[in-house]
Amino acid sequence: MNRPAIPLRHPLLTSLLVIVLLFGASLMAIRSFIREERHEDHRSWQVMLESLADAKANAINGWLGEQFSILEQLATNPSLMLYSQQLQVGDHGSDPERAELVFLKNLILTTAERHGFVPSLATAAIEANVTMHADNGLALYDAGMRQLLATPGFSVPPTALTAKAKEVMATGQAAILDIAEVDGHPVVGFITPYSGLRTMTPGASAIGVAVGYKGVATTLFPLLKARTNTKEEAVLLRRDGEVITFLSPLADGTPALGRHTQSQGQQAEAFAWAHPGAFNELPDHAGTTILFTSRAIKHTPWLLLQQIRAEEALAESRAHQRSLIITLTLTTLLVAALLAAAWWHGASVRRAAYAQEMRLASEELTAKSRLLDAVNANTSDLILLVDPSDQCLFANPPLARQVGADAADLTAKSLTNIFGAAPATALHAGMAQALAHGGAFATTLTIAFQASSHQFHAIFTPLGPGRDDPQGGLATPGSSAGVLITLHDMTEITQAQRRESLLFQQLIRALMKAIDLHDPYSANHSAKTAALAMAMGRAMGLGAEEMTTLEIAANLCNLGKLSIPREVLTKDGGLTREEMDTIRQEAQYAADLLRDLEFPGPLQMTILQKHEFLDGSGHPLHLQGEEIITTARVLAVANAFVAMISPRAYRDKMEDREALRRLMGECGTRYDRKAVAALFQVVENEQGWESAAGTWIAGNEKG
Repeated sequence: MNRPAIPLRHPLLTSLLVIVLLFGASLMAIRSFIREERHEDHRSWQVMLESLADAKANAINGWLGEQFSILEQLATNPSLMLYSQQLQVGDHGSDPERAELVFLKNLILTTAERHGFVPSLATAAIEANVTMHADNGLALYDAGMRQLLATPGFSVPPTALTAKAKEVMATGQAAILDIAEVDGHPVVGFITPYSGLRTMTPGASAIGVAVGYKGVATTLFPLLKARTNTKEEAVLLRRDGEVITFLSPLADGTPALGRHTQSQGQQAEAFAWAHPGAFNELPDHAGTTILFTSRAIKHTPWLLLQQIRAEEALAESRAHQRSLIITLTLTTLLVAALLAAAWWHGASVRRAAYAQEMRLASEELTAKSRLLDAVNANTSDLILLVDPSDQCLFANPPLARQVGADAADLTAKSLTNIFGAAPATALHAGMAQALAHGGAFATTLTIAFQASSHQFHAIFTPLGPGRDDPQGGLATPGSSAGVLITLHDMTEITQAQRRESLLFQQLIRALMKAIDLHDPYSANHSAKTAALAMAMGRAMGLGAEEMTTLEIAANLCNLGKLSIPREVLTKDGGLTREEMDTIRQEAQYAADLLRDLEFPGPLQMTILQKHEFLDGSGHPLHLQGEEIITTARVLAVANAFVAMISPRAYRDKMEDREALRRLMGECGTRYDRKAVAALFQVVENEQGWESAAGTWIAGNEKG
């Protein structure tokens, strides 16, 4: 039943409060949405800038690798290695027309022209001591840093060249001469060691270096140009102590090597240098907020900074966000106004409808009360409500008829007065369980009415808040104010189940008797196996379902023998291969006969696996280890033991000790250790299994 709404005393104040709360929640939602939009914009720009940075970094690394490859090819040229070695013996400059010197001049000039090391200022004849300065060039130096050959205008700061050349010759690894200005032109150099032809072996010492440099204004810096329609910018940075130098030109017109900034602080350049590869939004050296990421350039002290002004990158997004804020705010205000009007109208309508709702609620309650009375009067269940002081508050007519009294007369009586002492004690125990757990409690009770015993499924349900009972009884602080007891008569169902169980047992006995008649040498084998398996299961602590499965499976484990010719089972002499194969199918025959029947637990699999061994040598499925279920392992041990101590047509029975010894010898390979241990415990300490088997056999013979 829906409870009628109570009219509000101050609808205007309440509606205003709701509108304010709604407006505040809407503003918070708008702010959260805008924050997510901004975060999404940053993620998009992060992906774009990282892609651009990766592409440009790869282009720069490729360009540097190409220059090193050119010098490496020159340094490993066999003719250069031979002739440069010969030129270093004696005074190589005394004969400018010497064949070796002429060849090397042509080699260097050809390499320079082919790969862009040709001076852009002059192409005069190659001399070793020219004073003209070029922005591109190649040169050879010997181990003493004497210049053997060079392209026109070749000039590298001697201090930087000498120090780096000694390092290269010592390590045998090529190196880069960092970007520097030569006559106002930014250039970068490359140094590669070379050795004499006769010393071209691993670990041979270098006899000189090949040096090349290029002007980066027209080769390296163009790789940094923007590749999209956006105003993104890429610059190369280098840290010199506490200062970060801008190696490449800037978009504001600053030339290469013309701008410096501090390497510490909150500037974008300092952050990028401290966190290569990270994405962030910070002010740059000029105070302009930028979005940026960075990439370290391999084998160089350079850092590529990929950036874009935040104002330009986020301009469109911020305009869109402002539009969203205005639209959502106006929408929220409009909705709030509509809600206020609806609230005001609803409050007035509720006032007018309150009396009508109360009348309808009363009529509905009356109708449901009548329906409940009809249900209580016509249900077969016995229902009563008992308070914690053991007084009956309500009893339905079926209960009154059962005890031979009027329902009204049962009110205020105790359970003892209604049912008698013994049933009342059981009902009190059920009430105590329900109160202790604070929820419904179910159990099975037997109650006698008029010399007729009935079995009930009883449900105890605590109702309502608790109270203290100064008289003691069932009441405790915080306990339920009453317990609803429902008794469902299970007498006929229980009797039917017992009849079905008895019939099932009789069918099993009949099948076992048929098996014994078919194979007299195995007479009573199933009964003995079942008694022993049950004793072993109890020793192993198996659950109720496993015990039921084990008992039925043991009783029916030889059912498959009915499918084997009797003359094969009773044959005195040795069996043929075909007869052995037939006997080995006994478990499969039993499983097939039981396939379409429903049993509790894996009965068919237990019987089918009774001849499986842990090492996989069993049959018919060749299972091993944990593939064999627990009930099948127990049945296998019990079946084997009973078979060993029972006589057969082809042998006498074994003594218990001998059978136990054999099973112990195959423990862990064929049979489960726990099952064998349980067998030992039963055989050594219990005689009950033999008594149980004897009782069953005697009863079966009488039957």
